[in-house]
Order: sequence, then structure tokens, then C-alpha cells
Amino acid sequence: MAKICFFIAYALTPDPVLQAAVRNTSIQLAADGHELIMGGMSGGNMELAGKTYLQAGGKAATIIYPEEYAAYEETFQHPNLAHVRMPNLHQRLEGMISTADAFIAFPGGMGTLHEIAQVIADNQACTYHMGTTRKVKPQVIFNYDGYFNNLIEQYDRAYAEGNIKSEHMELLRYTNNRTDILPLLEKLLAQAA
Repeated sequence: MAKICFFIAYALTPDPVLQAAVRNTSIQLAADGHELIMGGMSGGNMELAGKTYLQAGGKAATIIYPEEYAAYEETFQHPNLAHVRMPNLHQRLEGMISTADAFIAFPGGMGTLHEIAQVIADNQACTYHMGTTRKVKPQVIFNYDGYFNNLIEQYDRAYAEGNIKSEHMELLRYTNNRTDILPLLEKLLAQAA
């Protein structure tokens, strides 16, 4: 099974439908035997996703966080949870990307937007085959209630103005339907293999 990284808000959404989507995706991830990679588990939707995954019987979860957050992140312990400290936020993201096989992005803030863009940029670099042995790592963005519409429109505009090639637009994968997240991700993983 794959190592799936969640990009998700540290804040807890007040929207019960989005909370249910986070819980249900976490439960399905555990049921399918995938490992969970996260950048934290000490608050908000991050905590909701991680604890739900572990309570659902998830076999392996890893949280990768900067040294300065250790006091928060290491308060939660579980036999199926590994803690990985990194020196800073930049290396945290590098650790998440290098450890995971694929990514799911839920609505979030600045960190989530940065993570989404970094995966797309890394995947674009992989398509150039400039001596790299890295493969494209699929990412599915959950565009709940149109949350990422403006981001998607920005990528569309960049493409329309010639700043993004058509083959690189294929790296921007999203769904508006929660039940499509894992099937789409598994399809993309199979194509990338």
C-alpha cells in the first residue's frame, strides 16, 4: 500500500460536512491499508484526520514537524505513530514530500497552499527528466464547496497565457466529491507506477 500525505488545516473547520469528509477519508485510508503522513497532529483538522485514522485501525502514521513544535506534537502518543523532528518548516515539507508516495490536499491556509504548489512544482521538474530518477507523485485536491476555485482559475489563466504547458496542467488534479478522492488518487498512483 501507499504512503499518503495529507495537506490540511491546523485550524478546525466549523463546517460539519467538511469535518465528516476529513473523518471519512481518514477511515477509508486506514481501511485500505495505506500509511498516513502528516505535518502535525496537535490541532484542528490535522488532529481530526490523524486521530480518526489511528482510531480506525490505521497501521502506520508519521508526523513530520519542525523542532520548535516538538512540545506540542509529542504530547500525543500511539503505538502506530512515529514522530520525526526536522530542523525547520522548509525541511519539514521536504521530509513530507520525500516520504510520501502521493498527496491529498484538503481546504487549508497558507501552509496548505504552499504545500500544494510545492508538489506541483516538484512534479513539473520530474517531467523534464533532467538527470532525476524521481517520479511524479500524484496529488488530489479536494475542492470542497469550491474552496480552491480561485487557485484552479489562476492555474488556468497561467496556462492560457502560455506560462504553463498543457502536459503540466495534468499535474493539477482535483475533485469536488469526497467519495472520488481515494479512487482518483489510486488511479493516478497506478498510472505513475
